[in-house]
Amino acid sequence: MSFSDDSDLTDLSSDEENVPLAPTKKLQTRSKKPVIRPALRAPRTVSYSVESLYKKLCDKSLDLEPEYQRDVVWNDSKQSQLIDSLIHNYYIPPLIFEGEEKRTCIDGKQRLSSIRRFTDGKFWYISRSGAGRTRSRTILPTQLKSRFSNTQITCVEYDDLTQDQEREIFRRVQLGVALTPAERLQAITGPLASLIREVQDKLASPEGLEGHVPWGKARGRDFLCVAQIIYLIDGKKAEPSAPKIEAWLTGDKAATITPKLKRNIDSTVDVLCTLARDPTLSKPLNDKKVSPIEFVMITYMIFLHRDKLSLTQLSDAAAQLRKNVRGRFSSIRSNTE
Repeated sequence: MSFSDDSDLTDLSSDEENVPLAPTKKLQTRSKKPVIRPALRAPRTVSYSVESLYKKLCDKSLDLEPEYQRDVVWNDSKQSQLIDSLIHNYYIPPLIFEGEEKRTCIDGKQRLSSIRRFTDGKFWYISRSGAGRTRSRTILPTQLKSRFSNTQITCVEYDDLTQDQEREIFRRVQLGVALTPAERLQAITGPLASLIREVQDKLASPEGLEGHVPWGKARGRDFLCVAQIIYLIDGKKAEPSAPKIEAWLTGDKAATITPKLKRNIDSTVDVLCTLARDPTLSKPLNDKKVSPIEFVMITYMIFLHRDKLSLTQLSDAAAQLRKNVRGRFSSIRSNTE
């Protein structure tokens, strides 16, 4: 077949050439997937010798006491087992720090406290049976101590964390650890938690109760006590148990810090501190160690009656409160009776 001028295919006319094309459908753009950005800058992983970590503890360039930390709770047997694990190259979880020049220990206080105690010479043995009895202990020779000092420990270091970020790391790391309710509470962040810490700091200062009133502060107990006081001042009717306090601090309907609430807290704490620092008025508060529940109820009593009673009357009321409680209950811990 040849292509000639007589082809059956006719030419397109000009009208046909100008037939508009069918409108093209606008290309649909794919919706962008949400980008999940890391909440924290990536940490670095480093190794330090036991000796290097010990020196950092001694020169205070490594802080074991951020306020959210637990107290030292490991017993001799557990501390001894850690030393044994390090000497024999068993795995221990990494330590977690914040900072570069001045470091804060976010996780690892129990391990570092054990290392410091051992290196100080206060804890220089390994318990063979784990029972912690003297006859089952082996004194470590100098050569083994030297090897221990050179043992490398893995550490994870963050930079430029906020206090809230530190607490969140601590909280997440401790999810599998048996913390007391008070210890869990003091890792919470938010406006109310910050207010509680402000009051804590005031009470712990020389202008507050420090050196004047002995009261239980171990394992986050002081945070819980202050939280219970503010919870009651805020007008809550339910018993200020740890679960209720946690819901109050973290719930969708968390309390608003109104100027009135702040004034009530400040005036109550001021009266408490005035009583505590007065040699005569403080006698009902320091003749015996004040239990946590006594501390909460005395402070709440001050809030209720601070505008009606004199300082002397408030001091007498505190004495009567303690006398009644101790006369009625053999145990005055807040979680028993």
